[in-house]
Amino acid sequence: MSVSQAMGGSANPELAHRLGESYAVLENRLKPFPCGRLGHAAIEAALKGRSTHALTPDEIVSAEVRVEPRAQYLMGKTEPENGTQSMFSIAHGVAAGLLHGRVGPDQFSDNAVRDSQLQRLRRRTEVISDPQCKPGQAKITVQTKSRGLLAADVPVQKGYAGNPLTDEDVREKFLILAEPIVGSARAQKAVEHVYQLETLEDAGEVARLCA
Repeated sequence: MSVSQAMGGSANPELAHRLGESYAVLENRLKPFPCGRLGHAAIEAALKGRSTHALTPDEIVSAEVRVEPRAQYLMGKTEPENGTQSMFSIAHGVAAGLLHGRVGPDQFSDNAVRDSQLQRLRRRTEVISDPQCKPGQAKITVQTKSRGLLAADVPVQKGYAGNPLTDEDVREKFLILAEPIVGSARAQKAVEHVYQLETLEDAGEVARLCA
């Protein structure tokens, strides 16, 4: 029995086309934010809008974000009760991005869910299912107190094969996650070793630094 039959039913000769020429691992998607992937485009739109228009929390009245229908259906929780539930709330992620200008583990914690300022903006953030939005796309409109409506859109979210995370993006994400566990010095050293992996005499050093 062939591997194809054992793992995938009937043999498929098409799988052998371009064998050794195309590598699917190069198209892997990396998640920039620690939450459900379907909310990433909306969060990125919030961060982009905040940065582009130099938004401050005090001037934000409300927000409207348009996403692909599947995203709103699967991540439409409006009142998360804890950090885990907030990872599946687009409204929470967008509000956190608008307020803090960053969306990491701290923004999806129990404390963040209970934060009164974040709660108020989350309740004033409307998530709209938009058939015109394709996977990985989102549009945000922010109502401000004195500048009217300000908008931003994400045509291809970061982390997709067509818009991959940069090495610096991956480094930053690793450090945010690793430093609280192993300390800054060890986390930084682990990053250096990974980028020099082909020349290391002992690749196990990476594992020991992260243990």
